[in-house]
Amino acid sequence: MTDPAAPSPSHTFAAHLAALACVPDPDGRAVSRLLGVVVQEWSDLAASRAPTFELDGATLWVGETPVRLLPPWRVALAGLEAALRSHGVGGVRLNAPVDRGVVLALLRGPRVVSPSAPRDELQRWLAAHGGGPLTLLPPRPPPAPDSRAPLRPVLHAWAAFVAAVDAPRTAGAVPPPRLLGALRAFVDEGIREPRALPVALAFAGPRSERRPAAVAALALILGLRLGIPRGALADLVLAAVEATTLPPRPGPDAVARVLARRTTGSLGLPDARLAVTLWGLASIDRAPPRAPHLHARILALADEADALLRAEGPGRLLPDEGIARLQANGGRRADTPLVDALVSCLGRYPVGSAIVLDTGEVGIVCRAPASAEHVGRPVVRVVVDRTGTLLGGGPLLDLAQPARARTRIVATVDPARLGIGLAEAVLA
Repeated sequence: MTDPAAPSPSHTFAAHLAALACVPDPDGRAVSRLLGVVVQEWSDLAASRAPTFELDGATLWVGETPVRLLPPWRVALAGLEAALRSHGVGGVRLNAPVDRGVVLALLRGPRVVSPSAPRDELQRWLAAHGGGPLTLLPPRPPPAPDSRAPLRPVLHAWAAFVAAVDAPRTAGAVPPPRLLGALRAFVDEGIREPRALPVALAFAGPRSERRPAAVAALALILGLRLGIPRGALADLVLAAVEATTLPPRPGPDAVARVLARRTTGSLGLPDARLAVTLWGLASIDRAPPRAPHLHARILALADEADALLRAEGPGRLLPDEGIARLQANGGRRADTPLVDALVSCLGRYPVGSAIVLDTGEVGIVCRAPASAEHVGRPVVRVVVDRTGTLLGGGPLLDLAQPARARTRIVATVDPARLGIGLAEAVLA
């Protein structure tokens, strides 16, 4: 069976290209071994249906497959990309199997030929110095504006995180490297694009199947709003995954069992943070002498929010009803500041809510408001127009914009009754 966590051929190609781009000694032994692998890999690409690779900012296109460059790859390829761009080159077509001379010619040419020289002159240099199988391509045209672009990395990281959380774990074992890697990638993408996290959460599915991942996502959303540092955020998300194995109102024995399963030998700093968080969960609602740890309060609120927003069965609440219940509960618990912070991220109408406007239009909430000041005015996609016609890919309306200041949300409905898929509306 193929390991879903294994790097794809496109990612391997990106890693090898980045390694070659920053090699200081092209005649070293390690480079010779690397070139042997790369020559075969590039020859395979030359024989494919789309034998091109193109550098486009933080993305490398291998054929028609976009590869999001990891920060180390981006740094390694920055010089090569700048040198190619100075000649008006955005990519390369491989017209035949290559040898090491072809690969080295590509790496040397853009730096040897004068930066002011056009692409045709660099092409002639390559033909004269062993790079004949290569055709230089112009840069890709700028893409059309795409509101989904910021969502893609987060949604991909979310899918990998969910798969890692759902994967079977050996009894008594610490979290496997795959889970920790997917967790850190999800945290990193969430830090880069926090407004995409509520969108990812909308695709969590039934609570019975996705509770650990969804609670972790809610904890990450709230932790980001509270300014928790990156390292502690990763610990918080891991604690969320572990905490969902505890029974409701866990006692000390249940916490001790989780910690014993999680740790081996002495406690490291992440283990210690996990222990403090889980012990804090055990003390909530037990009249402790002092307030529980902040991470424990975040996880308790995240789990409560998940239960209200993704409840199953005939008595489940609509998303805005779940938010209202959460705010009422927070006031009774004297945890109003945390609840307000979470609601400011999710909005009064979370992503996926179906809302009715005073214009007679019906829309699906696609993005939470950008500002807490407009917590009740999200970005919606119109799915039913004023005449009652069902639309596919209707217009986006940002209700927080001044032009929409007079537009009001008058009701919410069950989105399932509209017969429109969530992905079709949110990502259209």
